[in-house]
Amino acid sequence: MCGNQGKAANDKVQGPGKGLHILVAEDNIVNQRVAVTLLQKWGHTTVLACNGAEAVEKSAKENFDLILMDVCTSLNYLISDPLSAKSAYIFVTISCL
Repeated sequence: MCGNQGKAANDKVQGPGKGLHILVAEDNIVNQRVAVTLLQKWGHTTVLACNGAEAVEKSAKENFDLILMDVCTSLNYLISDPLSAKSAYIFVTISCL
């Protein structure tokens, strides 16, 4: 999970089975744990990005089937440096205040 400085301690985790390869961009540690745990339980592999800049960097270096991004975490980075069209991505949020 991500520490205070935006570094991923357990960056890439393999889930059981042959599901999708998913990048999760989320800055909240509780949301990170929920998303990664559920996705792995459902048989997907996950890579965690702790902020938008890290998500853009990781998506440029690795191919993903799906990118799940917290809108509040990632929106500013996507405007200046959009993700490649080679992956599908979904923006998720509960609230952006």
